[in-house]
Amino acid sequence: MDKKLGVYICGGCSIGESLNVDALVQVAQKEHKVPVCRTHPFLCGSEGVALIQQDLASDAVNAVAIAACSPRVKTDAFAFDPRMVLERINLREHVIWSHKAQDEETQALAEDYLRMGLVRALTYLTDRRFCVILQAWKRSLQAPEACWKRSATLRTRTLP
Repeated sequence: MDKKLGVYICGGCSIGESLNVDALVQVAQKEHKVPVCRTHPFLCGSEGVALIQQDLASDAVNAVAIAACSPRVKTDAFAFDPRMVLERINLREHVIWSHKAQDEETQALAEDYLRMGLVRALTYLTDRRFCVILQAWKRSLQAPEACWKRSATLRTRTLP
């Protein structure tokens, strides 16, 4: 599988006002040499999702890294093919909501979060074992009560 990772950086929810988004684009393009890196002021909106879907449909990318809000929210907006690698990089809650806006340290933290997320996504693309783990993790986020019921059933079976 070719490594065609697309990076999409959201500027909404005060991310664009708190961080230098252009510097994040430079990290993705220069350090990781991603073929596609785009920014959008409202990535979870219909236009932002259409931007990602257009790149997927044209085979410009075969994996997506979204630098925006928590992976625990907006799961319906970013529900692409479950076999595809999707990495969500949490800039909103972990960086801008918990650190000072337009600060050098906050920018460095955001760049580090982006680097870590891109390495995870590229690892998933090259190692199939991680893809299996990733798919199981995604299923657990989408239906946690079903996973809990399955694990409870397994626990009761192992009890004497």
